Amino acid sequence: SEQEPEKPDSNNINEILESKIKEELERLDNLLESSTDVNSFELVDRIRNTMEKYVGIRRNEQDLEKALNEIRKIEGKYENLSVDKGMSSEQYEMANNLKFMIIAAKSTILSAIERKESRGAHYRVDYKTKDEDYFHNNIIKEKNGNMEITESLIDEPSDKVKKAIEED
Repeated sequence: SEQEPEKPDSNNINEILESKIKEELERLDNLLESSTDVNSFELVDRIRNTMEKYVGIRRNEQDLEKALNEIRKIEGKYENLSVDKGMSSEQYEMANNLKFMIIAAKSTILSAIERKESRGAHYRVDYKTKDEDYFHNNIIKEKNGNMEITESLIDEPSDKVKKAIEED
């Protein structure tokens, strides 16, 4: 008989969560305590422009690499970001959201670089055809402060789903 997977230690999970919460609160406090001329609105515009210019519907490896490099530069500037208008300001809210925008942008770019095919709305001008053998999802997670890509195989669709696809 199959062995059940080992359940994580709930004490360890609580310690990890407490540590992550503490890190996040420190990050938010640091936004108010540092003083630099880095502007959160300018960084958001740079992310928006980078994604629009290099990570649109028609993609290629060279542009995706340019986008990744630009997002990494923005991420470096984010580390020196400060807010001088207090926690209730729009600037503080934007600065707080900026971290998540960087994560979303990097995840999108890394996944697009990894996918060496065109499928649906994901169109690579340097890989114009659909790879019929490509049956996995890219999963991006943080490990030791870096984003790591792993692949997860896609299960074969059920007979019911196959029938629905055929009828369509």
